[in-house]
Amino acid sequence: MDNLIKFELLIEKEELTKQEYNYMTNQLNKLLINLEELKRFTIKAQTLLDVLNILEKVLNNLIKDPSSEQFRTLKLTNEKLKQSFFAYPSVFDILSIVIFFLYNQR
Repeated sequence: MDNLIKFELLIEKEELTKQEYNYMTNQLNKLLINLEELKRFTIKAQTLLDVLNILEKVLNNLIKDPSSEQFRTLKLTNEKLKQSFFAYPSVFDILSIVIFFLYNQR
């Protein structure tokens, strides 16, 4: 909800168009849906924590050095990632939405 409030404040300051606001709100809703889906599919709490820890590490690396090719690339052939991270389709959607926000900040 804090993000929505921030977007609304940007509209008031005319820094964000209504169309941009609607798009970002839609993306946040998709993110929440995908996180819920991930939670539903992982079954075990520890598995969910493992996936979220990997996601956190990937995103922290991107934030720390967004221009680094090393951090912008995840190898789909990596066995550890394939079994524990890429096994859940919602991970790809979550990554794409979060990366969109990282690279489109004003």
